[in-house]
Amino acid sequence: MFLGGDTISKPCKDNNLRFKADICIVVMSHNEYIVDGTTAEVAKKATPKKLFTDKLKSVLGTKCHLNNFLQTIPFIPAKEIKNVVFPIVQIMGFNVHVYTLRLANRGVYILQDETSFSFPTSYTSLKLGLEKVIDGLSGIEVSSNH
Repeated sequence: MFLGGDTISKPCKDNNLRFKADICIVVMSHNEYIVDGTTAEVAKKATPKKLFTDKLKSVLGTKCHLNNFLQTIPFIPAKEIKNVVFPIVQIMGFNVHVYTLRLANRGVYILQDETSFSFPTSYTSLKLGLEKVIDGLSGIEVSSNH
């Protein structure tokens, strides 16, 4: 399920973080909340301050989601915890950056830059760049299935 419009996730509320995500995708079963998944921040224009604050907010929010997921699934084998990856999407103007966050060790998280791409802005760039957009968007799913 997709939630938009500056939503505060349950794990962030539980950790007293009042971050409002522009886009949040949650996993639900039979209309019941299971766990928060991907977060995304969207800005009309890229500015250094907006880039930094949105990325920081997304990373801290995703850390809450990752920790909540690992607490919700206590039977996951310890060696598999390093394979749990949560994607983060940051859209600024026509540019998209995809990162992933995972727990490498107790208290140590790794933020990895997965891919970047731009949305086409003209007919010519649409013909040439659509494949890169499709690859970039599908990369979000692939990166979360590591």
